[in-house]
Amino acid sequence: MRGGGLPAFCNAPCVKNFRIDSGKRIRPRRVAPGVWAFSAFCERGQVVVTVGVIIPAAGRGKRMGAPVNKPFLPLGGQPVLLHTLRVFDTHPQVDEIVVVSAARETERVKELLRNQGLSKVTQVIPGGAERQESVFRGLKVLSTEWVLVHDAVRPFVTHELIDSLLRAVRLHEAAVLAVPLKDTVKMVGEAGVVEKTPDRRRLWAVQTPQAFRRTLLEDAHRRAAEVGLVGTDDAMLVEELGAEVRVVPGDYANIKLTTPEDLAIAEAILTMRRNSHDKNRTRF
Repeated sequence: MRGGGLPAFCNAPCVKNFRIDSGKRIRPRRVAPGVWAFSAFCERGQVVVTVGVIIPAAGRGKRMGAPVNKPFLPLGGQPVLLHTLRVFDTHPQVDEIVVVSAARETERVKELLRNQGLSKVTQVIPGGAERQESVFRGLKVLSTEWVLVHDAVRPFVTHELIDSLLRAVRLHEAAVLAVPLKDTVKMVGEAGVVEKTPDRRRLWAVQTPQAFRRTLLEDAHRRAAEVGLVGTDDAMLVEELGAEVRVVPGDYANIKLTTPEDLAIAEAILTMRRNSHDKNRTRF
């Protein structure tokens, strides 16, 4: 590549002849230093893409204070993990789901999934000591073009949110769900004294799923492992590569179950959604 132009592979026949229905060539763009990728809408007769999902499910949940790990907590009479998996298993654009559990619980997860009709769950594998390592292990067994990473204990994501996220990631290579913060946030020093009040208008609470071109996320995890970086989420690792991460509006109901209070709220959300579903069915 010379003078900041396109890399050499862009002149390969498979790239030069790659067009969408309109006849317009899809040109690669740089999403991070040394990382080039293509973006295109996935429509019938255009570009066929594959979507995989990684569900880290190894969380111990010390703050929950429960006798079982969070993915196995009952919600509406069934483990939280099953609620989460059904959302993705029934989404028409999802091809493959990998569950990454604690090593001592892989057989328990497999037994839980048996006879549940979750046809897209292809593997249950042991995770690492930290969530970041678990996601990296999940990436190594996926072969899809795009990947969604989603918390096992965030059961209220919807097909509509996933649709919005997939549209964004195909254009921008990296995208996350997030909601604007409702509360004022203070930066507080060690002495317990307020140091600064950030502008709330620029602060968003990030949720999952987080979506990426799989190869981009792999590069981010590989780089993080090399330099010893531990990120608070997958998007942070991609940001460290210099890539842009696009924010897609999420939903305040898309909560993560962390404390006992969250479980009570989750039961209320589930009841509300079930009642709404029943009302809609009786109208027709």
